[in-house]
Amino acid sequence: MLNGDEYSFINGELYIHIRNGKGGKQRDAKVVGTPEDIEFVLQKMKSAGSGRVFRKIHSAFDEHSYRALYAARFYKQIARPIKTLSRKERYDFRKDLKGLSLDRAAMLEVSRSLGHNRVDVIASNYAYKFKAVIEMKADKNHENTNT
Repeated sequence: MLNGDEYSFINGELYIHIRNGKGGKQRDAKVVGTPEDIEFVLQKMKSAGSGRVFRKIHSAFDEHSYRALYAARFYKQIARPIKTLSRKERYDFRKDLKGLSLDRAAMLEVSRSLGHNRVDVIASNYAYKFKAVIEMKADKNHENTNT
């Protein structure tokens, strides 16, 4: 249902306007990614004009995975270093994700961008992707110190 003219720039950053999101709510979602990714999205929007950006979405489209990837990328972009945060500013996981701590303020901003308004929604539905992104980053840093 996304039309090509439903984007704007806020403080120089590209946002997509969601007319009818979760619960029928409207919101503006920041486009995250490399400069090339952002340019691709902008060109896709512009080329659609006032028409639909996507004519049809494949039945195998895994929306949850893409939302989780978006959440992890957006979080990584805006999160503050965990070591600088007080206990109240952190979200400390338990059970399977014990040892993972995230920035509560960044989690809330990501949650709002996805159409939610609660940190626990991000924690319960998308944290597995955050952990993978954080571990991948840690592995890359470890590789860099060993070469």
